[in-house]
Amino acid sequence: MDAVTQGSCLCGAINYQVSTRLKAVTHTRQFCSRCGSSLFWSDANGLYRGWVSIALGTLDTPFVARNQAHSCLESKAAWFCEDSV
Repeated sequence: MDAVTQGSCLCGAINYQVSTRLKAVTHTRQFCSRCGSSLFWSDANGLYRGWVSIALGTLDTPFVARNQAHSCLESKAAWFCEDSV
């Protein structure tokens, strides 16, 4: 059984729990109307339909990324070195 992951927006108006394994970290589109925290993202018609992405910065439970990958490196900042992370 997976551990429960908890999170909230910056002002605490929104709290959530996730009871499945976290699969990915992405940018988000839905925000708290009170403090503006970026919270969730989903795409019902895209490649990952059925997934709900959670903004990493809203997690209250410690998170350790298992697998990491970089994408879109063709447009990376000149100072970014892929080996540095």
